[in-house]
Amino acid sequence: MLLFSSCAPTYFFSTIDSVNKETVKDEQGRLITQNDSLDIYYSFDGSDGPILITVYNKGKEPLYIDWKRSSIIIDDMATSYIGKTMVLSGSANVTTIGNSFYSNTSSQSSASFNGAITKEPESISFIPPNSKIQYKTINLASLNFNKVDNNIYNKRTNVDKNGNIVPVKAASFTSGDAPLRFRSYLTLYKDPQKPFFMEQEFSFSSLIKTNRIHPSNMSSFFSESSDLFYSKAK
Repeated sequence: MLLFSSCAPTYFFSTIDSVNKETVKDEQGRLITQNDSLDIYYSFDGSDGPILITVYNKGKEPLYIDWKRSSIIIDDMATSYIGKTMVLSGSANVTTIGNSFYSNTSSQSSASFNGAITKEPESISFIPPNSKIQYKTINLASLNFNKVDNNIYNKRTNVDKNGNIVPVKAASFTSGDAPLRFRSYLTLYKDPQKPFFMEQEFSFSSLIKTNRIHPSNMSSFFSESSDLFYSKAK
């Protein structure tokens, strides 16, 4: 028998598709944009949709990606793909020496410190001909799932990894009516003086809202497909 608590956290399970007609989805769920000189793959599977970008250079010349001038755009707010946080901690010993007319004195003290600093990875990626790079960057945590009207959801059932049938709320969308969408903007070049740009727009094709299934209990299909991710309600 399954028992669920009304206090259990609510999760959103999302499926991402592309708005651009030229983009295809492969059997792994990766969204792929292609032209004569390069292929760009997007993957989002995991908690809060971590963005993994794979770029394959099909040309005969080296290709460069400027991540500092590339962004994810959510609700018209652009966030650079570059910039990561590194935790910093340590300790220090300080010796103080005093000198006066009457005496020489010294004292010693110690202190500890901790915090976070921003560490920038390499801002430029170099891709030789006929090779690829992968860049794992920021995630989709800033998406506002509260924008989705509760009346849009329908009552459905889902099967967890143990074969249990669980009631959920679910909604499906087209690229035209999806309430959640975002864009990716990449700056690339072969010659630094002649950059070119690749923009990709994504939308949500389905959304499941439930406090009856924890992500660890979702079917293996969900965890293995690159166009699916989950987020905990805020």
